[in-house]
Amino acid sequence: MTKKDFIKIADSLGTFQHYLLDDEPSEDLIFEYRNLVDNIKVICKQSNSNFKRHLFEEQIQKTYKQHKNN
Repeated sequence: MTKKDFIKIADSLGTFQHYLLDDEPSEDLIFEYRNLVDNIKVICKQSNSNFKRHLFEEQIQKTYKQHKNN
């Protein structure tokens, strides 16, 4: 996978976070979401050794915040 692929995945997770987690989610749902993100990060790192976890997380939060501000 390439950086563009990682950005698309992060954008999708940020959108998912906005629509799923903004309505007072349960602790279980928050845990499962974080687990999903962590598992995707592992897959991305296995796919490309240059994968930057912190940039991926930043992109997720950037997309999430863009949705909150709209």
